[in-house]
Amino acid sequence: MFSVAIFYTKNKKTAAAGSHDFSTESPVIHCQTIPIIKLELLGGTKTEKEFNRLKSRLQALETISATITQWEKAYEIAFALRRSGVTVPYTDILIAACALTAGATVIHADIHFDMMAKSLPLKTESYVKTAPFELLR
Repeated sequence: MFSVAIFYTKNKKTAAAGSHDFSTESPVIHCQTIPIIKLELLGGTKTEKEFNRLKSRLQALETISATITQWEKAYEIAFALRRSGVTVPYTDILIAACALTAGATVIHADIHFDMMAKSLPLKTESYVKTAPFELLR
């Protein structure tokens, strides 16, 4: 199972997604993704068939590039988190920066987003089954 990294903004009816069942009750009308999410998801596939199937599905989403503003926010987040003793992958920091600058929520199954949400004003909807993230600090 892949980690799910989805952003959605209910009031703007905009979403940025990596992978998600869009039959949920969330009002998603326009979906977008950033390349780092595609890389993370496609890099985790195990077979060529799985890779091609997921790539085809991701191509249905509009791909946007992270802006310099979002990269700058990521730099600040990485610095602040490290100073507070929280270490998470830089890919997750970039995803969080994009969500923060968009005012979006990250829907995920990745404990790192829960960890960041304790130190940042990051809105998340977590599908992590266990939450012993204090043990990861």
